[in-house]
Amino acid sequence: VPGEAQDIRRDMDLVFNEYTIDRQRVIIHGTGIGGQMAYYLGFNARDVFRGCVPVAASLATNPKDPQPNQPISFFVVGGAKDPTIKDIEKGAALLKEKKYPVWLRIMKESGKEYVNDDDAVFREMVRWMDALDRR
Repeated sequence: VPGEAQDIRRDMDLVFNEYTIDRQRVIIHGTGIGGQMAYYLGFNARDVFRGCVPVAASLATNPKDPQPNQPISFFVVGGAKDPTIKDIEKGAALLKEKKYPVWLRIMKESGKEYVNDDDAVFREMVRWMDALDRR
């Protein structure tokens, strides 16, 4: 729930203080409700997250405007058999309208399954994460 966002931010600060982290390659990721939380934190913790990977999650609110000094990219994943796929696609379209970098990938044989059920989409997601610092 959004009230847990402060806890996640606090945990991220602990990790940043303990380890050397490439801050240009930090992503927020979740599936279902966790994907909605990823969207929420992607917009509300742009100083922490450079990428957002919601899986089987629709965008619950209108996206905030991009901030040039705090860029964030989205890799949105949905299953073709997911009853909410139209909402997932609509959210990706809204992000594109706001001029966010968006990669929408549909897993053809999946519903609400996790992204690793589609090897090609999973591999593309990993390549996308690896290239975040180049955008």
